[in-house]
Amino acid sequence: MPLRGKVGDVGQIDQELVGCNLTRGVALISIRPQWSATYCKQIIASCSSISRMEQLMNGSALQEIPIATLRSFKIPLPPTRAEQTAIATALSDMDALIEGVEKLLEKKRRIKQGAMQELLTGKRRVSGFESQKGFQQTEVGAIPKDWSVADLGALVEKFVNGGTPSTQHSEYWKGDIPWITGADILNQKIAVIRRYITNEAVQNSSTNVIKRGKLLFVSRTGVGKLAIAPFDIAISQDFTGIYNKPDLLDITFLFWFLNFIQKELLAQNQGTSIQGITRSTLSSIKIVLPYTRAEQTAIAAILSDMDKEIEKIETQLTKYRKLKTGMMQELLTGKKRLV
Repeated sequence: MPLRGKVGDVGQIDQELVGCNLTRGVALISIRPQWSATYCKQIIASCSSISRMEQLMNGSALQEIPIATLRSFKIPLPPTRAEQTAIATALSDMDALIEGVEKLLEKKRRIKQGAMQELLTGKRRVSGFESQKGFQQTEVGAIPKDWSVADLGALVEKFVNGGTPSTQHSEYWKGDIPWITGADILNQKIAVIRRYITNEAVQNSSTNVIKRGKLLFVSRTGVGKLAIAPFDIAISQDFTGIYNKPDLLDITFLFWFLNFIQKELLAQNQGTSIQGITRSTLSSIKIVLPYTRAEQTAIAAILSDMDKEIEKIETQLTKYRKLKTGMMQELLTGKKRLV
């Protein structure tokens, strides 16, 4: 168990690690044979134990929990090894279930990343859009000969700025128009709507209402965050609203393409105190365009379906983690007995 940093991150020694040396700052806890080591691992890793340990840490530059303090650290202990083992088995089974879902989630994320790499560069074509024309070299690399490269500015109807209504007019903030900042975007989706404004606020400030289905691009204070507006929504100065030309560019394809070139977008950050991407820089971003808009839509649909599958797994993982927490609160406190 670490004595500094992430205390409570406990692991059990398996056969492969028997006889290995420990680094400084890691404690070996040898449990007496009459008690369950797996149970002790679960109780030490519980939220309540970690919270108590953090309060016992000392030091200024580098905080740690002293060995002497660890020796005297008290844990609730069922009276028999059989009951400890039953509790440890139930919690370990849940750990195994969570670990399995975590591995599946990581696998699906890698698959989606690989699909983005292949589909958005034309290395892999969607069924029905295959071509035998080969590849061409462009300023952004090799792409199919029936694809093209265009500046984003040539593919959009307009870019729209955002702003913040005056907070000195409290009545502006009592409306029903959702208003967001870059902080409200999480995992490339609007995570929360914290504030609502009135039509008067829109008319008397530099904010704008972006129409449903258009792209919300964070062009300062969190560059690279983006989302497709799920409904009409007002934006702060963190955003640039992007209105695509529907006949040329599928907005969901653009969403995935900008996700794909995140590193390039971050490299375009300018400014000292507040970094951001200028309108001219945004307009000059190179977009790789599939041969037809229909192919753009097909690519976007595949990636969106993958994303939905990942979301389902993430929801399942959150559910299992909450269930594990609830089990620990009941089993490790004796509120629920298994023997």
